[in-house]
Amino acid sequence: AMRKILQGESQVNGDILPEPESLKLAAQEFPDQLQLLPSGGNRYVALNTTIPPFDDINVRKAVVAAADREALRLERGGELVGPIATHFIPPDIPGFEEAGGLQGPGVDFLANPQGDPELAEEYFRKAGFESGQYEGDEELLMVAENAGVDQRVGEAALDLFEELGFNIQFRQVNGDVMYTRFCSRPDAEVAICPNVGWIKDFNDGQSILDPTFNGENIIDVNNTNWPQLDVPEINQAIEEATLVNDPEERAEAWGEVDRMVTEQAPAIPYVWDNQPSVASGNVNLVTNLFNGQADLNFTSIDQGSAE
Repeated sequence: AMRKILQGESQVNGDILPEPESLKLAAQEFPDQLQLLPSGGNRYVALNTTIPPFDDINVRKAVVAAADREALRLERGGELVGPIATHFIPPDIPGFEEAGGLQGPGVDFLANPQGDPELAEEYFRKAGFESGQYEGDEELLMVAENAGVDQRVGEAALDLFEELGFNIQFRQVNGDVMYTRFCSRPDAEVAICPNVGWIKDFNDGQSILDPTFNGENIIDVNNTNWPQLDVPEINQAIEEATLVNDPEERAEAWGEVDRMVTEQAPAIPYVWDNQPSVASGNVNLVTNLFNGQADLNFTSIDQGSAE
């Protein structure tokens, strides 16, 4: 599809995400036909905090510390797809800088984007595993997507957990099934969801953190708090931040919520992704800053070209 768009006429990609090879091709050979805009979203590997051993914060910190987030991002296309995430509020949304900006809030388990095996071993030992790896033998369900870049991210996450000593039951399904039957249903008891993330509904920290990390929002169906994080102090901080009106104070409040969430290690955040918009050479591409996609109200085709 990307080759047809880039080499053909009168086409845009809409919400089709280019494969890494196609994204590289567009950037190197068709740079005038590619636009990369922040999506206002994040992507992460969710750890179900209600299922042992992920109910132990030290196990979660060990997993996050060990994760090679550069490798996870590379499966989606590398640097072109966006900066490596160090917390959850994306760039350009109030609260991002207050939570630490690109450097993050300073937690040690997210300090090395390539992973820190020695630190991971320390956290496993704090959790009671003297070998520095996970020693349990229970089978943990991981449900991932079965196509495209998300399939490869899921497989990379599987390698991580197996290397750390976890016994994983790995299922790959299409995206709709992943959410409706598994990751968004607490009763499915999915321990790891490697292909989740959230995009803003509006430019505010509440849009990013309230649906995804507020324990009060855990529901039986269509649940979007995939880690099922339910920390009373965080729930209270979210409630209070929601009521703040002053823009600067509000950004600070949501930045603090982000810091509190990040310190709980409920997930492996690995990218604040850009939305790639790709167009044929005869298209005057105009993208909408809100969602990073082609705005068909203003995008046009060069006069005299094919329709």
